[in-house]
Amino acid sequence: MSVSEDQLSPGRLKARRRKTELMLAQAMRIVVADGVGALTLARLAKDLDRTMSSMYRYFDSREELLAQLQVRAAMKVNEAISTALKLAN
Repeated sequence: MSVSEDQLSPGRLKARRRKTELMLAQAMRIVVADGVGALTLARLAKDLDRTMSSMYRYFDSREELLAQLQVRAAMKVNEAISTALKLAN
């Protein structure tokens, strides 16, 4: 079960967010290289040299991991569109 961010001290929250970003970046590399079907919490744990149980501290399920990847991708698309619009004006 993932830990709620409101339960963490500011220092631990910063570290957790950094680790989550690293995990999401690796998850995206897996998806790009091998397809979405290849992304599992077990594969992510293996690639990051972590235990499977540690993945559940960050993501409740594969579906939650995929949802976070979708949000991250949508944010990047939004940033790219915003940048393009600024350059066009």
